[in-house]
Amino acid sequence: IIHVGCVDHIPLIDKKIKDNTYLHKRLNEVAFKQFGIDNSREGVEYMQQKLKYDNVAYEDILEGEIHETITSDKWDAMIMGEILEHIDNPVHFLRCIHDRYKQYVNELVITVPNALSISNTLNSFKNIERVNSDHRYWFTPYTLNKILHLAGFIPLYHEFATYYPVNHKGVKAVRNVLVKYLLTRNPAFRSDLVMVAAFGNK
Repeated sequence: IIHVGCVDHIPLIDKKIKDNTYLHKRLNEVAFKQFGIDNSREGVEYMQQKLKYDNVAYEDILEGEIHETITSDKWDAMIMGEILEHIDNPVHFLRCIHDRYKQYVNELVITVPNALSISNTLNSFKNIERVNSDHRYWFTPYTLNKILHLAGFIPLYHEFATYYPVNHKGVKAVRNVLVKYLLTRNPAFRSDLVMVAAFGNK
């Protein structure tokens, strides 16, 4: 696995490790081999020096030399979680990734916020939008398929997912049962969209 954007937000890392929600740690536990790249030098140094990760490196994914660890092997997948919605030009961004890494990686696994989520649906009844102010886009299966295709990828399949488990207790338990039932019956209401695409030859 090549893990793009492996650092996350530095102030949140220790808490996520404690909560067992830090993605690089979770991937390390299941992957035969993982290598993380990020364009935050400070963040990579934090992971290397404080957290003692030896499988991360600074890399600008769009330009400059590709790290020798990547070019010396063939990788099953590149994972890019919750990044694309922050990018000004997602087609150009994905096209650069496709052209630069296609000879080294088989598939791209990408996650983005789901425009069809139940929270967006409920907020629309209130005539409001709740959004991270650093986000540029919402995505649906069609729009994500479209930009991946334009960038040279071959979309394979998608799934809907929830970002955090719905597992509150006490007075919220009844509500949680209803939410779990609704998200099971109507997966498109879930908060995130996960897409798997093959690196094509375009």
